[in-house]
Amino acid sequence: MNDWYRQLQRPPLSPPDWIFSPVWTVLYVMIAVAIVLYYRAPDKTWVKATTALLAAHLISNFIWTWLFFGLRSPGLALVAPGPRVTKQMPGRPVILP
Repeated sequence: MNDWYRQLQRPPLSPPDWIFSPVWTVLYVMIAVAIVLYYRAPDKTWVKATTALLAAHLISNFIWTWLFFGLRSPGLALVAPGPRVTKQMPGRPVILP
């Protein structure tokens, strides 16, 4: 964590600074494993849509990090990452505003 982040006023239930690195490392390893398992599956569906959503998700994560930590703009990071993607039903991605 950088000094700017440490000086922000954070809610009392904010996790400690030391937890972010291991949690984000595990998260990205799990994302990578899921991607590998999906592309190795013999009966995968919606390949182009899945690839596009994965790319949009990863790009938006990197953009958010740059906006929040690089530009030090929590407000811009809150609104700028673009669509948030969720799975409402199997095989039916939904883009939320």
